[in-house]
Amino acid sequence: MALVLDASLEKPLVLNFADSSSGLVRHMISAGLLQNFRPGQVSCDVGVGSLHLRNMFESSSIPFWTRLAGWAQVLVLIVTAVFVWLYLRETERLRNTGQEQVKASQSQVGAAYEQLTAIREQTAVAQDQLEGQIRPAIVVRLIVGAQGLRLINLGNGPALHIKLSPTDRGSGPKPDLDRFPDEIGFIEVGGSTPTDVRAQGAGITALNGRSLQCQYTSLSGGTHWTVADFDKIDNDRLIATRFYSERSKL
Repeated sequence: MALVLDASLEKPLVLNFADSSSGLVRHMISAGLLQNFRPGQVSCDVGVGSLHLRNMFESSSIPFWTRLAGWAQVLVLIVTAVFVWLYLRETERLRNTGQEQVKASQSQVGAAYEQLTAIREQTAVAQDQLEGQIRPAIVVRLIVGAQGLRLINLGNGPALHIKLSPTDRGSGPKPDLDRFPDEIGFIEVGGSTPTDVRAQGAGITALNGRSLQCQYTSLSGGTHWTVADFDKIDNDRLIATRFYSERSKL
């Protein structure tokens, strides 16, 4: 049992005693400290306050603080959950913003690439137009009574560094073919020059069924080819002339 003395003190005075203290209670009653007290009574009055006798197993201030701590923990959990939710929402917003920025950057890169492609195409067109203004075009002619073939420049610009080579009939341009001894420095626009190359006959300069490849360059540095095909049976008859060009180095 516990005896709590409350006599307008700041803190109650709690006296603990065992069952054998009943004599102490009788002594306090006889001394007038306990008023209106009856056996089995839980509380009684005193002159300056009150005297409370409580079972120590009844409710006290400890459960209240326990409940208060529990509510505090709940409040902390709620606040933590709010902060976590705010953090997740802000993270989602930043992620969406980052994705939008990446998409915008990709769009800008794509637009820049398209612009670059357009500039390259325009540059290529301008180079082709310039090359067309100065491009040479050599053709091969068989001159009756002449010892060799004649080259004539029908293009818009001079042909430079002309190299003659035999090649297979119907083949395209081949830059690294073996050349005939003849090597011509240039042929001006509308000009012509004879060669020692023959359509048929004896010697290393005779084609005898092969085609003739003429390789030359323009003023812009572009490489051009002319391939002349002769008849397989009648080698003295020119049957086709084909032109090929490489892009200018300007």
